[in-house]
Amino acid sequence: MLRTGLRFWSPDGARIAFVSKRGEDETGGLYVIDPRGGEAEKIVELPYGIAIAKWMPDNKRVVAATRVIPELAGQFGKSDQAMRKEIRRRKDSKLTAQVTERRQYRYWDHVLTDNLAHRLLVVNVDTKELMDLTPKWGSAVQLQRRSHL
Repeated sequence: MLRTGLRFWSPDGARIAFVSKRGEDETGGLYVIDPRGGEAEKIVELPYGIAIAKWMPDNKRVVAATRVIPELAGQFGKSDQAMRKEIRRRKDSKLTAQVTERRQYRYWDHVLTDNLAHRLLVVNVDTKELMDLTPKWGSAVQLQRRSHL
């Protein structure tokens, strides 16, 4: 999901936001820099990184897309340690088999049986506050099951 190098100008042209994995970052974080120079400021690093981001017209907020483990999704940036721990556990696990009864279990390089959900977050680049725009979204499998009921 990491999209390193993704960069975009604020609508007023005063800042450039970009996704990068720097220093001690585990995943690609959202950074902002003044185009006239200076050091980039890290705004947020999410457990599964940032897939895509877009400035809001107010030049203060960015909408970012990421993935989460639905049952562990809480307050982003503050209590995401449980999700980071589970991601590490899954990554270090020797078990690689995937079991499913669904025909569509894979989409390109994504395994759909990993029970991940997509989330849209609004990030205030000045205060670094995060707001989940889609808190009730479950995984794609859960959403498909609900639509068939």
